[in-house]
Amino acid sequence: MDIVIPETPIDVEVGWALYQNGGFKNILGYETQTIGTNQINSQANTIKVDFGADLADGTYQLIQVYRLSDSSQWEICYRGFSKCFIAEISGTSLNLRPSDTGSAVLTINEIAFGEEPTINCPSEVTLTLTNEGDSFEQKCYFWINVNETWKNEAFAVTHVDPGKTETVIMPFTPDAAGTFEVKVTSDKEGTNVIKTGSLTVSDVKEVIVDGVTYTCVLNYKKAVILTQTNDDLPETLTIPASVSLDGVEYLVTTISDEAFWNKNIIRELTISEGITTIGERAFRYCLKLQKIDLPSTLTEIGDYAFGSCSKMSSVTVRMTNPFAINDNVFGIFQQNDGIVSITPPTATLYVPIGTIAEYQDTEGWKDFAYIEESPTGINGIKNDGNVNSPAYDLNGRRVGAGYKGLIIRNGKKVVVK
Repeated sequence: MDIVIPETPIDVEVGWALYQNGGFKNILGYETQTIGTNQINSQANTIKVDFGADLADGTYQLIQVYRLSDSSQWEICYRGFSKCFIAEISGTSLNLRPSDTGSAVLTINEIAFGEEPTINCPSEVTLTLTNEGDSFEQKCYFWINVNETWKNEAFAVTHVDPGKTETVIMPFTPDAAGTFEVKVTSDKEGTNVIKTGSLTVSDVKEVIVDGVTYTCVLNYKKAVILTQTNDDLPETLTIPASVSLDGVEYLVTTISDEAFWNKNIIRELTISEGITTIGERAFRYCLKLQKIDLPSTLTEIGDYAFGSCSKMSSVTVRMTNPFAINDNVFGIFQQNDGIVSITPPTATLYVPIGTIAEYQDTEGWKDFAYIEESPTGINGIKNDGNVNSPAYDLNGRRVGAGYKGLIIRNGKKVVVK
């Protein structure tokens, strides 16, 4: 029990008690002291103690205790204020020594860690240790080998009785990620090794936003999308530019491979500016996906990323300099008599003003049946889905449904292939 500093001075009885094998034997002597508001006078050095004549031979603990004046229960003083001695009795002989002397022979049965330690996050190391010596007080030092240098990460003074096994928990905060050697020693120099082991420290943590799990890379304040479930996803899904974890903003840069494979609840998808990579098969077989909005920051779209999204009607892109993609990225897959073929996407591709020529000359993008640009800028483009509206060539002449090339429909330039 801790001694609580009172608001007003009170009288406390402070004394010495005899313990053996963790059990209270009797009080040997005490005196009344006054605990004030600004100090604790728990020094019981001058108290006379009487061991009596009836104690059996053996080893005892002499521990400083206290009790309030209106209580009959003695409590061990808080470790920071208490003193402990070892009393060895044999016949009429009494040998008294401090508890931190003697043979501290410790055996550590296990070094364990709770939840996977993460870089720069508070963690704990748990030691299951046995005192095979005769010291009642031991010191344990926990070390991690980082880049061939041993660093002392935690320290604890333990009070495991001789012959007993107890669990000791020491807090620490790792500042590097990876897999490391660890050791526990009984000396601050790190030479008297009791136990060795290994520790893996992660540099990632996960956060869930709108049913999407983001894996945050703590060292670089970046995040990638990992997994999610159909039940938690909205029909209109926006992949944000950043997510917040523990008060820190992490930039979303990558959508991982197969992240949304066969997630049929999604109908509209917007990928925010800042995201650079869409992994392979990331949205494949999203059979209800109709509208896609891609950012200008994209630099890579993996194979089959939007493959077989058969209801896709519009794809809005914001890259002014399109990069080549494989024809399977947006392709519709069909199988006849065991032969698999890729049908070009039937959706309309909306591109930034003045970039139709670049898109119609770039692999993968040129396969779209319709490529249009927005006369008012890329933002706010909507696909009316009406490909049967009257169409005109660049000279203003109306053209038929079979016309191929650059046309004007509903006031927009469109490439028909």
